[in-house]
Amino acid sequence: MCERQQLLERQGRRVLLGNGDGTFRPATSYPSGGLNALSVAAADFNGDGHIDLAVANLCSSSSCANGEVGVLLGTGDGTFQAARSYASGGSQTNFLAVGDFNGDGKPDLATAINYASGGNSANGGVAGILIGNGDGTFQHKEFRMRSGGTSG
Repeated sequence: MCERQQLLERQGRRVLLGNGDGTFRPATSYPSGGLNALSVAAADFNGDGHIDLAVANLCSSSSCANGEVGVLLGTGDGTFQAARSYASGGSQTNFLAVGDFNGDGKPDLATAINYASGGNSANGGVAGILIGNGDGTFQHKEFRMRSGGTSG
């Protein structure tokens, strides 16, 4: 087992550092950058060799009309900087995944969103793409899902 293995609660607000013997230290809580954290992904978003976290928040910190993704950069000692929030491209952000979606070698984020910006259910089925800049920051690109293909 890795000395610094971490477990994340489903809410994405607590980090438990491993002791290396199958036990964990007490949980440390971190604000997720929005409300109702539903999904967490880990990767090195700024290229410093430390694990960072991204959290899909159902709502922004001020309104459920917009979902947000909070990015918490790791410091390398098991702690994280305050979350920086990014608009997910719609409301009710449910899930996120990490991948290099544009082939530039930098981790990007994809989000599953119930409703496009504006909250109109007729505009549902949106995948928000946050393109990683390699320094821990992201740019938003939106794709609307359609049967038989995408546009965006």
